[in-house]
Amino acid sequence: MNGHCQNQRQSRGQLGILSCRAGEPFSKLLLAALKQRYKEEGCVNGGPIMLEAEELHFGNTELKTEIMQSVRGMDLYVVQDVENKEYDKAQFRDHIPLHRIDLPFPIPEGVDPNMLVEVQRPYSVDENLRALLTAIDSAKRADAHYVSAVLPTFPYGRQDKAISRECITASRIAQNIEAHKADRVLTLDIHNSAIAGFFRDIPCETLHSSKVIMAYIGEHLDLENLVVVSPDEGGIARANYFAKRLGRKLAMGYKRRDYTKASVVEEFRILGDVVRRHRTLEDQISAIDDVLKDGVPGISPSDALQKIYEILEIKAEGLDVLYIDDMIATAGSLVKGVLKVHELGAKSVWFACALPLFTHPALERIDDLYSRGLLQGVIGTNAVFHHSEEFKKAHPWYHEVPVERYFADAMYNINHYFSISELLK
Repeated sequence: MNGHCQNQRQSRGQLGILSCRAGEPFSKLLLAALKQRYKEEGCVNGGPIMLEAEELHFGNTELKTEIMQSVRGMDLYVVQDVENKEYDKAQFRDHIPLHRIDLPFPIPEGVDPNMLVEVQRPYSVDENLRALLTAIDSAKRADAHYVSAVLPTFPYGRQDKAISRECITASRIAQNIEAHKADRVLTLDIHNSAIAGFFRDIPCETLHSSKVIMAYIGEHLDLENLVVVSPDEGGIARANYFAKRLGRKLAMGYKRRDYTKASVVEEFRILGDVVRRHRTLEDQISAIDDVLKDGVPGISPSDALQKIYEILEIKAEGLDVLYIDDMIATAGSLVKGVLKVHELGAKSVWFACALPLFTHPALERIDDLYSRGLLQGVIGTNAVFHHSEEFKKAHPWYHEVPVERYFADAMYNINHYFSISELLK
């Protein structure tokens, strides 16, 4: 029994945080938030601790995790930020061919493109994933009672379905984590909720950043003239939740991707029922019926479909547009979406997401939109590490909301056998 807390609730053992190297910034925030929760619950002893451990990276890219103290009988949470690209302790010197470096100019004539160049680079998603798995294995071998993986960003979350002859990597990641005997996974805004079904024997709990982002929007954005837009049909449920809670209209982006290339959007349109549309909803339905019933002489079915999109496309004169998505990677969709709503007459544009990955060249693209006055700001969470103050100075459009207390509350409830259902809504 945990006799040191006022609630006298039985716990699963002392709560310990085992941080992978790339997860250190978030782990420190988690520890502070957990200590605050324990204090609020009247716990004077037996609170959360940060475990001493060492993540060793070898010259041939092998790695291992060694825990430097006893974890026997503990309720352990292994924290890893697989997308951390900025933390100086999660980087190392490497030698790579010149042609693999993203240079701002062409390789000069006469210079060997295969010449090895020494660079400092962050650990890759794969290296951070392997660090997570070695940490879980070390904890299980050291006889921790429970071992949970805390993954603010689920690795390979976008590889959740097969378009052609390809693997479903998210499924393999789930099986890998289970194979290393983790007891639970705790993550944020997983790209596809079906990924939880890839875990056969353990729960995958998905927290939702909407709880904290919604509060920030309510405090900092003018809602009177706001329309909420989902960048694609896959995110419509998420955007609809925001629209309903904020009491605003909803629209949807239609994206046609080129799946033969990475992160390429060929076409982008905005469809929806908003206040300042160029036709009444009845006129839209009637026009679509004409196309579907009688066809359009002289044009193909695909051209007819384009005509339907044109009928549905909104006008947005004077509207403030808020895009809602789960992540920003290269910001290709963001750029097309911002330009499209300005073409339709939008007054201002904001973008909110749970996971600001900012994969190259996202920052350059968003800096350009902001400098031209086309984008007012991006709201993201600290689930992905960015040097807060330095990052904000370099990119004043970025507004960060914290999620560590949200994770800490879930971890506390799990440790004390409290329900987490309310936290998952």
